[in-house]
Amino acid sequence: MKKFILFLSAIALMTSFSAAAYEQKSEPAEWAKESFNKMNELRAIPKELLSLDYSKSISRLNFARLIHSSYNAFTGVNAKTETSHKFNDMQTADKSVSAMYNLGIMQGDENNEFHPDDNISRQETAIVISNFYTALYGAPLPSGSAKNFYDNDKIANWAQGAVNAVAQAGYMGDYGDGEFHPWDNVTVEQAVSMASRMDNPGNNISDSAPADTLPELSGTLDAKCIEEDGYISVNWNTITNASEYTVSVVERRNHIRSDEIDSHSASYTTADTSMRIPSAPGRVYNITVETGNIKEDIEFVTLAVYNDISSFPIPETQEEAEPLMREIRVNVWKINGSGEKYASTATLTVHQDIDDNVQDIFREIFEGEEQFPIESVGAYAWRGGKSEHNWGTAIDINPTQNYCIYKSGEIVGDHWLPYEDPYSITPYGDVMNAFENHGFTWGGDAWSGNIDYMHFSYFGT
Repeated sequence: MKKFILFLSAIALMTSFSAAAYEQKSEPAEWAKESFNKMNELRAIPKELLSLDYSKSISRLNFARLIHSSYNAFTGVNAKTETSHKFNDMQTADKSVSAMYNLGIMQGDENNEFHPDDNISRQETAIVISNFYTALYGAPLPSGSAKNFYDNDKIANWAQGAVNAVAQAGYMGDYGDGEFHPWDNVTVEQAVSMASRMDNPGNNISDSAPADTLPELSGTLDAKCIEEDGYISVNWNTITNASEYTVSVVERRNHIRSDEIDSHSASYTTADTSMRIPSAPGRVYNITVETGNIKEDIEFVTLAVYNDISSFPIPETQEEAEPLMREIRVNVWKINGSGEKYASTATLTVHQDIDDNVQDIFREIFEGEEQFPIESVGAYAWRGGKSEHNWGTAIDINPTQNYCIYKSGEIVGDHWLPYEDPYSITPYGDVMNAFENHGFTWGGDAWSGNIDYMHFSYFGT
C-alpha cells in the first residue's frame, strides 16, 4: 500500500505541469501550506472546500467530503457510495457521507442523525482519523501508551483511546503548547493537514501555529470557598500576566456507599477571579484553580440535610395511618412509543405533613433540564414493620429501572443503568437534587445493608 501511495504522489507531481491544480480561493497559514500543496497535487481537496476560509471551522459534511476524496486519492479506489441516504436529518443523499458510513469511518448519533452542518471537535476528529487508518490499511492503529498532553484530563473517556493512538502515530498533535484542546473545533486547514499525514505521519507535529512562549507566572492564588444559596463561591487572587483561569471541579457523593458511585466532573474557564459553582448537600467537591504554571487544589464538603423525626406524628397501625394520608397529583414527563417525551400527571399518596414538600420536589423535577421521565411512582403503602412507606414518607420511582438489592440477596426490579436507561436515576441529576435539597435520603448509597436505587425517604430509613 505504501509503495502504491508514493507512486500516486509521483504521478501527481509529473502531471502538475500539464494539468492545473485546483484553484484556492484563500491562502492557508504558513504552517499548513506544505500539506495543502501536497493534497492539491493529489487532487485530494474537494472543490467544496476551496471557496472556504481555511482558518474557520469545518463542518461534519465537508470533513466527510475531505476524507472521502483523500481515501480515493490515497488508494486509487473509488469508495463505495449509495444513492439512498443513511441519516434521518439529510433530505438528499450525499455520496461522501454514504462512503464514510460504508467504510465505518463516520457514523451518526443514537437518533440516526448525521448533523452535517455541525462543527467537528478535535476529539471527535481523532476517532474519525483512527477509523480512516483502519479503512486505509485494514488494521486498527496500535493503541500505544498514553500521550502526555497537559490537558489529558479534559479529553472525554470515549475519545481517550483514539486520541492516544492518533497522537502516538503522529496524525494529530498539539498547538505547540503541549495541549490537545479536545473541545476545540477543527479548522479547514487543520483538517487538510491531518488528512495529508495519513500516508506520511510525523512524530513531532503541531496542528496549529506554535503558541507564543508565555512568561513564567508568579504569585499565590490563595483560593477560598464559601457556600451560599445552593452555590459554592470560589475566589482567588489576581495573578499578574494571567489572561484566564481554569476551574476544574470533581463532585463526589458523601454517604456510606459513595465510593461505589461514579464522580461528576466539570471544567470552567474565566478571566475573572471568582466563580459560582452549583452545589448540593452531602457532597465532596475537589476544586482545582490554575493558570499557567500556578495551580491550587481545594476540598470543600457540603453538609447533608436531614429532617427531624422527633415531633412528627408517626402512625403505629394502619388504622392510625389512613386518616393522615393525602392523595396528590403531580406533573411528570413520560415517553411514548416513538421515544418522545410528553407531559402527563401521576398520583401518589403521602403523609399530610409533607404533601407540600413532595409537590415542590416533583415541580422541580418536572421543570428541570433533564425532563426526567417517570413511568411509575408510589409512596404510602402499609407494609408492617418499620418501613417509611407505612408513614407515607417514602417514595419509590421507576422501580423496574432502579432496582433494590436486599442484604439477603433478594432483588426487586430489573436493573439500575444511570446515563444509559432514561428511567434510571442519575446520582447527580435533577431527581437526586430535588429530593436531597428537601432533606430526603436516597437508598442507593445511604446504608451499609440494602441498596435501594428507587427509594427516597423523608427520615433516611
